[in-house]
Amino acid sequence: MSPLAIALIVVGIVAAVVLGLVALVVPAYKRAREQAFQLAEQAQKKKREEMARPLTDEEKTKARSFALKLIASLEGQNAAEVRAAMDVQELAEEVFFGLETKAEIKQGFIEGVNHSPGGVLSRMMGQRGHFVRHHMRDGIPVITLRFLDQNAAATYVDLFLKRDGKGGFLGVDLYNYLFGTRVTEESRRAVAMMLGPDTSTLAQILGIPTAESRETAMQLTGYTSSLQEGDFRAVVEKYGRLKPAMQNLPFTYSIYIQALQQLSNTQPDMNETYAQALEKARGILGEDVTIDLLLVDMHFIRGDMQAARADVERALKTIGDDSYLYHLVGLMCARTDDLAGAEAALAKAEKIQPDLIDLVDLRMMLFAMKKDYAGLVKSMEDFSAKTGAKLTPELLNEAVYDDFKKSPEFTKWAEGLKK
Repeated sequence: MSPLAIALIVVGIVAAVVLGLVALVVPAYKRAREQAFQLAEQAQKKKREEMARPLTDEEKTKARSFALKLIASLEGQNAAEVRAAMDVQELAEEVFFGLETKAEIKQGFIEGVNHSPGGVLSRMMGQRGHFVRHHMRDGIPVITLRFLDQNAAATYVDLFLKRDGKGGFLGVDLYNYLFGTRVTEESRRAVAMMLGPDTSTLAQILGIPTAESRETAMQLTGYTSSLQEGDFRAVVEKYGRLKPAMQNLPFTYSIYIQALQQLSNTQPDMNETYAQALEKARGILGEDVTIDLLLVDMHFIRGDMQAARADVERALKTIGDDSYLYHLVGLMCARTDDLAGAEAALAKAEKIQPDLIDLVDLRMMLFAMKKDYAGLVKSMEDFSAKTGAKLTPELLNEAVYDDFKKSPEFTKWAEGLKK
């Protein structure tokens, strides 16, 4: 046999061995990966079962104390305390569960969250907070919190709780009532888009056919980039080019609404488009949202106080008893001359949170409606003494104060401000 023939046989044997090894290794790797995933799934299931245990009465008291401490940390902008209240590692485990990514991507996510002053709660830093209620979401105990920014715009969130093993609690996820989304869901979607358009994970997360994932990912990458760049017109235009099924995804719809909100602030011609889009919200996002509150200002500008009241009452039905929402209901009642409704709303708000400073508006309007001008003046003077804020006649621009401005009590009060 010639050397060449022998060489060819050897090469053939080597090639066969290599192919054999590859054939053996791949299934082994696949089995190992599946086994690792099953073990991770079992561990994740066990953690979720532990988290799903309803809170005892004693635990509810501790959870409320945890919430009040967290609120104080946010109001005081104590970033270290806010970070300590959240289990970012646990949050990351939920975000990356089942996703095939490099360890450094997950670590980068954790570092990114920790680098932000308030982590997933950064938007609430410096805002006024209030504990609303205990309840269950997705089978997990949560606490509902309300935050008010300097413009009195309300944000409602559910904080998912995890027992810390020391008799206390940590936060592990956040549900935002405005668009009905969890931080972990939004983060998983962002990671899936970053992994590339050929992954079926993106299709699964978005709820679209896998075959469409590549084209969809390319569209959504440009779509989200336009929002991040502040090109809100481009967002609206790109939304219009999406297929109807894609337009009705909560994710794409929420981005569209954010763009319209920004445009309507500076371009009145967009107000009608914005209002019409908001009216579809619950059909797309579901019933467990407070997006109706975005319509309140729109209906107020139109002078449709009944519609504005209905907006608030829908949010109230979602959140449950909340002093600030009762306050808003009372204001809408006052503006439609519903004295009994306004008084009932104020009573409910005061019962829940008597020290809610925003209630001064409603109290003042009620005094004006009842022609109790001495009470109105005292209410304003008490508010100024307590807060240091100076109320002036120019601030009383609601129609309910028209008769008060013609009264001797008003004249005396206004003259006193000049001294």
